[in-house]
Amino acid sequence: MLVLYLFISSALLSFYFSYTAVYPPKSFYYNEFEYVTKQKIPKSAEIKFKSSSYPDFHGDYFSKSIIELSLSDYSKLLKELQNDNALKESIENGNKVFERKIIGEEDRHLFIHFLKDRKTIVVNVDFT
Repeated sequence: MLVLYLFISSALLSFYFSYTAVYPPKSFYYNEFEYVTKQKIPKSAEIKFKSSSYPDFHGDYFSKSIIELSLSDYSKLLKELQNDNALKESIENGNKVFERKIIGEEDRHLFIHFLKDRKTIVVNVDFT
């Protein structure tokens, strides 16, 4: 009976870890947001879309999330990032884009886009 219990437990744990490696939970995307912005995720954040690749043998992967914020959280985050000297600000298709470059880690491409609707942000992380 103990052997059966251990087998089932091992199988369930293996399934869980395999599943979350391919389909990361929301917390993965919240951590990506915090990695790019160096800010805590606002309480109003709601993930509308998420996608990521499975890391290859070198650890390279990408992740993308579309997050909706309240108007006040969107405005507050935008202002805080505009004051962050470590970010490079640009405009793409009328949307504000911030890029974070980490010295010594030039293979990491970290972006956050602020869409014109004043509530949606797009977080892109690409390790190449």
